[in-house]
Amino acid sequence: MPGSTAQLPRAALSESHWREDPQFLATIIETQSDIAAVELDPELVMSIIVARTQRLTNADGATIEIAADGQEMVVRAASGISQPCKGFRIKTNISRDALLSGQIQYIADTAVEPRVEIDRCHTGDIRSKVVVPLYHLGQAVGILKVSSRQPQAFTPAHIAALRLMAGLVGAALGNASEVSTKKQLLAQRTVALEALRTSEQQFRGAFEHASIGMALVALDGRWVQVNRSVSHIVGYTEDELLASNFQAITHPDDLQTDLELVRQLVAGEIPSYRLTKRYIHKNGQIVWIILSVSLVRDPSGRPLYFVSQIQDITQSRRRELLEADHRKVLEMVARDHPLETTMEQIAAMLERQVEGATASLLLVEPSAIWQVAPNLPPDLASAVQSRAFSLAAGLSNGKSTLNVSCIADDLVWQPLRDLTLAHGMKICWATVIRSADGVPHGLITLYCKHERPPGESDVESMEAAANLATIAIEHHTAASRMAHLTQHDALTGLPNRVLYQDRIEQALAMARRSGMHVAVLVIDLDHFKTINDTHGHQAGDHLLQMLAQRLRSCIREADTLARVGGDEFIAILPELPGRDIAERIAVELLHSLTAPFEIGGARLTAAASIGIAVSPEDGLTSIQLQERADAALYRAKRNGRNQFSI
Repeated sequence: MPGSTAQLPRAALSESHWREDPQFLATIIETQSDIAAVELDPELVMSIIVARTQRLTNADGATIEIAADGQEMVVRAASGISQPCKGFRIKTNISRDALLSGQIQYIADTAVEPRVEIDRCHTGDIRSKVVVPLYHLGQAVGILKVSSRQPQAFTPAHIAALRLMAGLVGAALGNASEVSTKKQLLAQRTVALEALRTSEQQFRGAFEHASIGMALVALDGRWVQVNRSVSHIVGYTEDELLASNFQAITHPDDLQTDLELVRQLVAGEIPSYRLTKRYIHKNGQIVWIILSVSLVRDPSGRPLYFVSQIQDITQSRRRELLEADHRKVLEMVARDHPLETTMEQIAAMLERQVEGATASLLLVEPSAIWQVAPNLPPDLASAVQSRAFSLAAGLSNGKSTLNVSCIADDLVWQPLRDLTLAHGMKICWATVIRSADGVPHGLITLYCKHERPPGESDVESMEAAANLATIAIEHHTAASRMAHLTQHDALTGLPNRVLYQDRIEQALAMARRSGMHVAVLVIDLDHFKTINDTHGHQAGDHLLQMLAQRLRSCIREADTLARVGGDEFIAILPELPGRDIAERIAVELLHSLTAPFEIGGARLTAAASIGIAVSPEDGLTSIQLQERADAALYRAKRNGRNQFSI
């Protein structure tokens, strides 16, 4: 019926309709051939289709519409009078009905069809059109539409030809779309691969040139990939590392902690870990690092490999340890620890700073050199001690800087070479301990098992040890001098009353354990004031010094002679078998004073009175003995002086 829309039955579109015009088939075949030639270009495919379809149906225009958002269609290709519509978005019920039903829609007269966009049709002067749904593999791919200025312009033959064209066009559009999609996917993949390649190059660059160590490590600890910094930190080449594992260079004391954290990481108990640990450098040195480790897993959660970041903190760590040892040594000095204990701490400090090294300190005294070497093998320490003077002279060589000596080659080691090498000691570093004014106090030696020159940090450690040793020695010397001054008489050098009191208490304690006697002899010079008045105090002081020497020569080494006043002395005689020994010694003391003293060209004579008290008969305490000895002294003076009383 004119002016209506029809879904034409297939019987009406039989083969006979288009066979009446062989050009129909020729056009379709030509179109198929042309489409095949340009199938990779969807836009060109659609341009060919609309041009050939318009010619095939003697239409005034043709379009291909592709579904857009909502219920709109977008004109992707157009020819003839429909050319201006290209790119338009069209709301149409006819196209939607054709797609939903899968049937060709024929609008014989647009003037009476309510679903047609009247304005657009009038603008194009369209009076009839055929809407053909396009499918590919059962999926709608768009609409092919032909239009004419004349109503009822399309015959059943045209419809039949369009039906055949529709199968060709749907397949062509579907294939072109797939090809386009594949091209887009390929382009996207190419871009993605290029981005990945760029990213990988950037990662490799960052990995290789990172200022900290970067490594990929297999689950069993094997190095898979390392950067230059790792090699620099541990001293091994990349090939050497890749042939080994991290366990081989980890300090034995740190290995179990590291392996336990690895276990927890693989088990999923921790997401990552950070550890301060030690590596052993190829040259034997200790390398302190901060190790940060994470685990890479596959999409199923299976662990693949570790990513390790390695930051070398050796210098800061050694400085921290050095400062801690420095403070500890200074604290020991301030607390007046024994000098040997302090020197042992300095030796331990050096051994912590230089892995595999053994420290020895040779300290010079006026008549001997004594050694502090807590970890030096006893036989080697004894051998070094026996040759301390020649060894110290050879190693110091008049220098204050660090001296490196090869034990196998240096002549100074010839007498000790075999023994030293037998203990694995190959190199000796030595530095002189000097006072601020350059006086040598001793020598610090460090025996190393690795043949390498000292690094900057090693020199720093040795210098710090030498400075600390100087401080300790000079403090000990000053403290000893101060202690001597507080316990000895400044004029004669004899013990003073403070030390006398300590010695008498010790003597009494020994006597209580042994059952022996202790004698106290109080010695007071007779008429000493006259000598001072006649010859002057300087002569009197000189006389006291000489007199102290004579008195000291008359008593035993274990006895004590103290000056407790201007001209008063006290002798302590411990461990005596009887009182008679004290009397005999008193006689010797008096006799020693009979010879004159030569002072400043003058011959001076001196005499003394002596009071004796003996424990336990005269008392059991120092006070009791002192009182009894003083009383005996007064009796001796009353009886004419120059004698003893008991």
